[in-house]
Amino acid sequence: MKQVTPAPVPEMQEVRRAESVTKSKKKAVDESSLDLVAADAAAKRLMDVLLKGRTIEERLSAIALPEEHRVDVEEFFARTQPKIKSLKLSEVTPHTLPGQEPVPMLLVTTDINPKRGALVKLVPQLEGGFLMDWPLFAETHNGFLAGFLETQSDQPSWCHVILRRSHALNLEKAVRDQYFCVELQGSSDGSTQCFALTALETPLGRFLEREVEWGDVHVARLLLQHRELVGGVRSIVILDCEGAVTGAVFPSGTVKD
Repeated sequence: MKQVTPAPVPEMQEVRRAESVTKSKKKAVDESSLDLVAADAAAKRLMDVLLKGRTIEERLSAIALPEEHRVDVEEFFARTQPKIKSLKLSEVTPHTLPGQEPVPMLLVTTDINPKRGALVKLVPQLEGGFLMDWPLFAETHNGFLAGFLETQSDQPSWCHVILRRSHALNLEKAVRDQYFCVELQGSSDGSTQCFALTALETPLGRFLEREVEWGDVHVARLLLQHRELVGGVRSIVILDCEGAVTGAVFPSGTVKD
């Protein structure tokens, strides 16, 4: 069985494309309301609080939905005590999937993960300011996607990733004709990448085709599985996208699963 991997691409490189006027304007308005200067200023403070906090309560004050992640945060810092080596704001502002909300993205390396690095999504708060999204940082810092790719287990796994639409020209044409293809990224240096597919004629395939335009960069939580497809190609298949409404929308406005 052959495992197909994408060709290397520049780190978080944004691809320019022609957009529909409506969607372009909506995104321009959304992104203009996002204070990236404030996000950049908040980034180091939040990471310092998270990594140097002397109590679990202090660490939790830096992250969004703290009680939901309390146990995982405690276990993470019981295993390791990383120190920041580098931190910078990504030049690309991804959008959430679903939701299409722009979110600042940090590229982080620590002494525990100095090569591949980690990704941190900053979550804008209604009262102003930002908090860190814990799951994306924890998974990318621990190399979750890299481990998933190495094991090639048939067991489905949920994974937080950066994604963008792909032509996947090094896949068989028979595969490209039947599947919607995206490129996934699970590290700040772009070294942890793979193609992932979902059948076009499914609710999830229609959702992704509708929401992920050429050149868009998204952050999402996907349910992934290694599976053999057309021509014996061993590929990564997307089984679900957390929070997505994957029904097919018809002109009447009704939704059919």
